[in-house]
Amino acid sequence: MSGTSSDVPNWSKGMIQFSARLAIRNEGGSVQAGPEGITVSQANSVVLILASGTNYLSWKDLGGDRWGKSQNTGRKGAGQILEDLRAAHVADYQKMFRRVSIGSREGEGAALPTDERVRRFAEGKDVGLPACSISTDGIC
Repeated sequence: MSGTSSDVPNWSKGMIQFSARLAIRNEGGSVQAGPEGITVSQANSVVLILASGTNYLSWKDLGGDRWGKSQNTGRKGAGQILEDLRAAHVADYQKMFRRVSIGSREGEGAALPTDERVRRFAEGKDVGLPACSISTDGIC
């Protein structure tokens, strides 16, 4: 599969290109690929490995090899044991998304209504308020 991003005003105008490849690992049974889709029959288990790549190298360089990236990523993933592949994925994900720790429910202003917290923040008294703007559970 391949395609191009939608237009982003004042930036890329659909210049980000991507490709994706799907590898199927089945235990038992059979896998059939055809124009209408993929059929897995009588398998004990199936693992789908989706690998993708883009031409993005940096904010000023869109000269990357999207096909090569997706092919290399797919080959690496297809040859790994499922548990190792998952562990590597989780470790990679956590590097990006466990970078911030915020204690937004603590402090003297935590129980106050938002308008009161905003007023107190302007006075330098509610330092926990900014954490509410990135709270992921809707509770602050």
